[in-house]
Amino acid sequence: MMTALDGYEAIKSRHTGSNGYDPDHRALELVRFCDMRPHLDGRPLIKGVIEREQISLTTGETGCGKTFLNLDRDLHLAAGWDWFGHRVSQGSVVYVAAEAGRSIINRVAAFRLHHGLTDLPFAAVTSSIDLCHANSADLERLVDAIVRTDLGPLALVEIDTVSRALAGGDENSAADMGSLVRSLDSLRDRLGCHVSAIHHLGFINPRLYPEQPAHAFPFINRVNFEFQ
Repeated sequence: MMTALDGYEAIKSRHTGSNGYDPDHRALELVRFCDMRPHLDGRPLIKGVIEREQISLTTGETGCGKTFLNLDRDLHLAAGWDWFGHRVSQGSVVYVAAEAGRSIINRVAAFRLHHGLTDLPFAAVTSSIDLCHANSADLERLVDAIVRTDLGPLALVEIDTVSRALAGGDENSAADMGSLVRSLDSLRDRLGCHVSAIHHLGFINPRLYPEQPAHAFPFINRVNFEFQ
């Protein structure tokens, strides 16, 4: 005898839609063997640091300067300037300042004044955002805002921070973190750019406590690069 699971529909609605499983959202790509050819002419975004169309994670303790580091890197990317001696392939950047909000403007303005710049293909989202729960539709709003802004060829989207983008989701939940990762995957695939995220280390550090099971750190296990 089959019985309905308590809360099943509520759980399903949280993890389906534009940032979860949706059969109408994007067709699966299937490449035939005969069509697989090497693509060796692509340049990394920042040589030796980040590649195109991948996902990276910057982690560190609270107050260690993660935002300052990534913001400086992203502004150099938008300007096409070498970053700490690493060659840069210039492209536009969208910085989702979900934690800093409008205070990110002062930091960007300081960079602009210091370097005597008038403009760069760089824009910041200063509103709160939910990339965890499908019913928020924030993923669609973010994609739409980026496309409408038309900054030129998009190189990178920065999510600062993972905790704020979860919008009340549980950082220790594989389901909630998995939903967030699907949103990041969607941004990468639909916009054709690198997606970078900033994450505060919690009380348990997987490098200090290697005996913890892999599922205790679901996000770290699902990114292409991690910087700490």
